[in-house]
Amino acid sequence: GIEHLVHTVGMIPRYDQIMLMRGASAIMQPSVFEGWSTVLEDARALNQRIIATDFPVHLEQNLPGALYFRMGDAADCAQAIRRHFDTLLDWQRQRAAISPDAHHQRLLAFARNFMSISYKAMSHEP
Repeated sequence: GIEHLVHTVGMIPRYDQIMLMRGASAIMQPSVFEGWSTVLEDARALNQRIIATDFPVHLEQNLPGALYFRMGDAADCAQAIRRHFDTLLDWQRQRAAISPDAHHQRLLAFARNFMSISYKAMSHEP
């Protein structure tokens, strides 16, 4: 019953996408079929909360503060959105408490770990 509130805008410039994500209270990723989600990684880099399906890859990406809902379950999705707004103030306080340097260090550690996994996969190491 919210179709009148949803507007498809098509392709937008990357800068506009980042500014929309930066200004959002959360970023929704309802995908049920793609691989590693760059949307989730953008959210990580922007220190934004994600609301995503419980698709195994999304869970593996393990974003701080993420809220998950069962794939294909609209009622559970609505509950996740409700949980977001119910905890928004606490989430914003937690986010603000992380210094830019600490956030940068977390991103670097994540990137190094991701690259290590990638190199191992390329060389077929166990």
